[in-house]
Amino acid sequence: MAFYNTLQFRLTVAISALFIILTISIATTLYLVNLRKHDYAILNMSGQLRVLAHDLVSSSQNILEAELPGEAAIPYRKDTGRRMKRYNLIITDFRNRTLGPELTGRNEPLTCKWDEQSRNQLDYAAQDWDHFRSVVDPLIAPDENWNPVETARVIATHGPSLIQSSAELTDAFQHMMEDKLSGIRIWNLTSIVTGFLLVVLILSLLHIRFIRPLRQTVGGFERVSRGELGFQINVKKRDEIGRMVTSFNALSARIQGIFNMTERINRGMTVEETLRLVCAEFRAFLPLEWAGLFVFREDGCTDVSVSLDNAGPETGFQLKADADKCLPDSILRSHKPVTIHNLGELTENPSPPRFAEKLHNQGFRSAVFLPLSASGGHPSILVFASREAHAYREADLVFLESIAGQVGRVIDRTVTAENLVVAVVEGLARLAENRDPETGDHLVRMSRYSSLIAASYIRLFPDDAESDPDLPKDIQRFAAMHDIGKVGVPDQVLLKPGRLDHVEWNAMKQHPVIGGQVLRKVEEQVKQQGRPIFKVAIEIAEFHHEKFDGSGYPAGVSGKNIPLSARIVAVADVFDALTSKRPYKEPWTVEAAVAELHRDTGAHFDPDVVAAFDNAMTGILNVYEQLKHV
Repeated sequence: MAFYNTLQFRLTVAISALFIILTISIATTLYLVNLRKHDYAILNMSGQLRVLAHDLVSSSQNILEAELPGEAAIPYRKDTGRRMKRYNLIITDFRNRTLGPELTGRNEPLTCKWDEQSRNQLDYAAQDWDHFRSVVDPLIAPDENWNPVETARVIATHGPSLIQSSAELTDAFQHMMEDKLSGIRIWNLTSIVTGFLLVVLILSLLHIRFIRPLRQTVGGFERVSRGELGFQINVKKRDEIGRMVTSFNALSARIQGIFNMTERINRGMTVEETLRLVCAEFRAFLPLEWAGLFVFREDGCTDVSVSLDNAGPETGFQLKADADKCLPDSILRSHKPVTIHNLGELTENPSPPRFAEKLHNQGFRSAVFLPLSASGGHPSILVFASREAHAYREADLVFLESIAGQVGRVIDRTVTAENLVVAVVEGLARLAENRDPETGDHLVRMSRYSSLIAASYIRLFPDDAESDPDLPKDIQRFAAMHDIGKVGVPDQVLLKPGRLDHVEWNAMKQHPVIGGQVLRKVEEQVKQQGRPIFKVAIEIAEFHHEKFDGSGYPAGVSGKNIPLSARIVAVADVFDALTSKRPYKEPWTVEAAVAELHRDTGAHFDPDVVAAFDNAMTGILNVYEQLKHV
């Protein structure tokens, strides 16, 4: 923000202007008062001219009226010369616009500044004086034949004109002084009004720009303290108060965001889901396009679970390796957030950390690592990455450090809940398996087959509405529960060694319904805690015997109305059944089983799922070779 737009600058300018106006007003008033003193001296001198002219005439009339004028001749002559000399000195200084010290008694001369009327009147008075002197000076010159009566008669004749011009000069000076006094009054009034208006302006500025926004901010703090988290004050200005309000709004939004974040990330049922929620919520606080988690387990390995917003499974990855090969030593030893401003620099090392190298290869340029101390769980490191280099600032690290404990507890609780779900799923699946001992490792194989097919399907059909990035892991977790409903099939039906009759087959066909009912009961209990878990498991249990053409059971659902998870498990289940040994048959070859799947494509199986099965064949063969049932 430009400094001239700040409240500090505007108040400084306003106060400086007020100070300047007051200073000028005081200085001007003092100057005018000093000139007023000059004017009083000038008026005094003009008054002396009037008195001198009057005394000259008065003394001359006394000489003319005296019976014996000779007795008063000597003092009359002396006084007349003194008065004329004084009059001439004053009128000469008036002409020169300077009153000398011999007149004023000051140390320095007074400079006279007169208006036009005073100057004109001075010219008239000076002309009268010059004429008066021209007729009087010859009569009072040092001469033995001096005639006082003649001198008195001349002065009495010409003196009244001098008295009048002197009086008019005094009046002109007095009018000039009154005009100056009126000017001083106007100036002082103008200064007072200007100063008052400026004070009003400053007070208005303080009220509009400072007091009112400050009251709004205080009110905002009070509302936030009462629980109105996220309350925002309308920001209209960009000065200091505006920046303070902006900071308050950011603080209020951050508090609200932290509460919302805490509430939302607690809804995650899996690590991936929790990380996705963390990624979405943390974007309001720091730059990131990716969030991941290292979990350090007792076996010394590190599992990396990754969540990317709006990214397919190809973008995410999993590593399982020694920690010191995946992460830099500085991060492993740190208990505080660590920033790598440029991942490219790490990849230039002879043995770059594999995790940093993979992030860099996927287009990420900077990352921040947040150690989490989860109580009761495994130590872990939360990772955020951005596609911009030097994206993370010191303020971001402070925020992450402050929130680390809370996020760590959420993730620890999520991992614990996820492990509990896996344990429950495995227990329920084994319960069904124990009632049908022919399956061997069927549950493990078909779960992995299903996960591989799901990942392949998402790669082939990323725009499909059912292409959920979490589907491969959910299917791998819940595919083993596809026959959970067999726990409700009578032993005489489930364990019958021979062919089932019509009634027995109908009873067997109810196991998807029974499985769905069992899992829905569990799901209802879980939903009361706000954490739905078994949605995919219910889909698999209820629909994995449905066929694409609608000829399956128990509901006869067809096409895309069959959930994707069930369509995938159907392919994996049949493939494993065909390639596994049973008491009533030998295992089929992989080629024969694949050919059978292709023959039933469009009837039993979804063609898109079969295409995904073909695309995932390399991984499926690896699982088959490791766990095949012969």
